[in-house]
Amino acid sequence: MRVLFFINELACGGKERRLTELLKSLNQRKDCDFELATMSNTIYYREVLDLNIPIHYLIRRTKKDLSVYRMFYKLCQCYKPDIVHCWDSMTAVYSVPVCKLLNIKLVNGLIANSPEQQNILNKHWFRAKITFPFSDIIIGNSKAGLIAYRAPGNKSYVVNNGYNFERTTKIIEEDSIRNQLNINTRYIVGMVASNTIYKDYVTYFAAAQILLKRRRDITFLAIGENTDSIGLQRNIKEDDFEYFRLLGKRFGVESYINSLHIGVLSTFTEGISNSILEYMALAKPVVATSGGGTNEIIIDQETGFLVKKSNPEDLAEKIELLLNNEELRIRMGIAGQERIQNFFTIDSMTNSFINFYSKITTEKTDRKINVVKRFLRESLAFLLIQYYYITKPKHEGILSMYFHNPSKELFENILKWLLTRGYRFISIGELDSIIRKKLNTEKFAFISIDDGWKGNIELMESINKYKVPVVIFITTNALKEGNFWWEYSLIKGQYKYSGIKKVEEFKKLEEIEFNEKLSILKHNYCLNRSSVTLEELIKLSENEFITIGSHTLNHPILIRCSPETQITELKESKKFLSQSLDRNIEYLAFPNGDYNEDTLSFTKQCGYKMSFTTNPGSINVENVDPYTIPRNALYDSGGYYENISKILGIWQKLIFLKK
Repeated sequence: MRVLFFINELACGGKERRLTELLKSLNQRKDCDFELATMSNTIYYREVLDLNIPIHYLIRRTKKDLSVYRMFYKLCQCYKPDIVHCWDSMTAVYSVPVCKLLNIKLVNGLIANSPEQQNILNKHWFRAKITFPFSDIIIGNSKAGLIAYRAPGNKSYVVNNGYNFERTTKIIEEDSIRNQLNINTRYIVGMVASNTIYKDYVTYFAAAQILLKRRRDITFLAIGENTDSIGLQRNIKEDDFEYFRLLGKRFGVESYINSLHIGVLSTFTEGISNSILEYMALAKPVVATSGGGTNEIIIDQETGFLVKKSNPEDLAEKIELLLNNEELRIRMGIAGQERIQNFFTIDSMTNSFINFYSKITTEKTDRKINVVKRFLRESLAFLLIQYYYITKPKHEGILSMYFHNPSKELFENILKWLLTRGYRFISIGELDSIIRKKLNTEKFAFISIDDGWKGNIELMESINKYKVPVVIFITTNALKEGNFWWEYSLIKGQYKYSGIKKVEEFKKLEEIEFNEKLSILKHNYCLNRSSVTLEELIKLSENEFITIGSHTLNHPILIRCSPETQITELKESKKFLSQSLDRNIEYLAFPNGDYNEDTLSFTKQCGYKMSFTTNPGSINVENVDPYTIPRNALYDSGGYYENISKILGIWQKLIFLKK
């Protein structure tokens, strides 16, 4: 694949360092051809020049130079990239019209921070809003950044910064740094960050001077562009100045970090900070302002401390705590280094980008294949239905079916089909009575919906219109978290984090390993809410045609769980729903339809009156077990005829599918 990277300039900064490391890594691979376009002659990271890749300088004469559109259009016509990957808001604006005109996929990488307040007056926010709809994928380096910019969840992903440990091979010894900077104090504390409006050097210097009132064994470093400015110097008292080194922009920053005892980052807003990655990679404990992407790197009290914003007392307290406890400093430093080695390597970052590039270049082919597959399935289902009516089998029992997240159109079409054939819809309460009293079941249909998807709200109009009683089985923790666990396993490219390719393989994992894998994926991906909220669920439960049932806390595969976990999943979900909805929860659907003898025993112990499986078939009142009630699964993304054939049971009998 051919990728054209487009950035405003390669100055000294976080996103520029990130792009530089990506280019260096890609240059060693054979699965990606790439070139670089920049709108400035500034190249701080000189390693890029050593890569011998084509660099195109599309120099802007003014801030809003329209001629850049023409230059970029010609470049894309000539190079013919499959993908344009822009790295800031201005290049996103230039990229959108060109990519649309030339049918080039656009990766929008403008999210590199996580500001707390955004509005249309902020140029980066405005540019994000006008370019997101035309981007094929949006990639930020933190969950917090995606949330702050309100990036659309269906195409927004996190790729964390990766640290290249080769950068530690040319480190100058601490003694040489001390001699160079004329430092004689026992301890060195440093902050590596350009002096911009987003970095809070004022709080850092204030914290330093709080400590200097009590002790004179610390030297404080400030490293980064404009940290040697006159304006910044004014924040330091004359008597304390000998304990500060304002170094400005420096090359080989790893050597300076290596000399530190503690790395500090005091900010107003932050994405994923390269400085924190560098501190932790060099086994330095970190004290940083809580918020934004920083909370996604630092584990508070394990790899460092998170402190309150603009609070020099809190910052000074945590620095002194570390200075006074060498064992704690070493332990946190080692834990931080291990975290970078496990989750923030340059290889994992590069692989993530490659996976997303592959995703958008293959989507068009996948869509065509899916259209063909659906046509074939519908054709087959139509023939099966004709066969069913020709053979005229005697249908016994209650038609039992369940959906997950169907479209309103599909749901209503199924209702119409059943109604025109004389079926009467029964509630779960009626079903309970029919089973226990073994009543006549001719032409009855029972409908349930699993999980509690946000899209289920759109079905209410049809439910009310046709007066159809429906039970919705709710996975309760999704109400709080917003998503279901398998959504993470379905993300293309998640394999690099979990080591598992398919959802079915996740379902086979034992409880501990399953939770570990899922925790890693939740750390790396930010998804748009797909579950109903508790407020929406309460409103749904007030509908006369809706009954709420339990689908456990987390939708685990119960047979893979310990007895203690099974009981917790069944009991606590029932308790939560009962308290939230102020009514008794009497019915349960087993996640994935899986259960064993222990599960059935626990279900009865927890006070459920009936439980439902995913075993296909109709409900035969004479011999059905009220704790293993069958249901035919309807395919939310399937066609009309396919789902009709599943309701009739002919699809399952002849094709042996259980979707």
